[in-house]
Amino acid sequence: MTTPNPEIASRTDTLAKTTRKGQKLLVCLALAMAAFLAGYAIGAKRADDGYRAGYERAWGDAKQKLDDSGFFPNPEATSVSGTITAIGPNYVDIAANPTVLNPLSDPAPTSRRVLLTDRTKIAVLSYLPSEEFEELNRKYQESFEAYVRESAESGPEDMPEPPMPPEPFGQTEINTEKLAVGTAVEVIGEGNIALSPSFEAISIRTWSTSQPEPTETEPEGVGPEDENPAGTE
Repeated sequence: MTTPNPEIASRTDTLAKTTRKGQKLLVCLALAMAAFLAGYAIGAKRADDGYRAGYERAWGDAKQKLDDSGFFPNPEATSVSGTITAIGPNYVDIAANPTVLNPLSDPAPTSRRVLLTDRTKIAVLSYLPSEEFEELNRKYQESFEAYVRESAESGPEDMPEPPMPPEPFGQTEINTEKLAVGTAVEVIGEGNIALSPSFEAISIRTWSTSQPEPTETEPEGVGPEDENPAGTE
């Protein structure tokens, strides 16, 4: 039987103890790292929650102060303008122009669904011939002069309603088949539709791209009798 060398045994025992200490140290470091990461995650979440809560509170205060300033009143609109993006059997989708002016308020939906009902009227606006508009404008001037005279003779409580100036265009009713994707429209709804993603339309108006032809007039002093001046043939 071989007797173990005391020096080798001592070295082996020392190496085993060192290895066990190293393993324990690695385990402690791993546990410490895990605890640090867990604490960091909890702290970061708390910090993030605190930041979000503070941000939302400050944002809400700023929105409220801007609303209270009166510069941007609560959005109210009975009409929305935009461009047709789709046409269905009983609806029209439009890419709507902004209806909310307050930069801190929630934006209005840019895509709106306009519901068509039996009472929805669709019309195309076109410019009136110049002579027709001039006649309407002449009648408006007469009505306005009469309004001025009546106002001078009336008391503050009996003031007449002023006449409305004429619009330079007329309107012709059409059906949905005349509408097309890409057409610019103005839609009038019922009530406040400033933030409504979908609403029933009372009327839809679009515009004719054609301009009225100018009225042909003969120069003054030229008539049928002047077409062949004397001395010429």
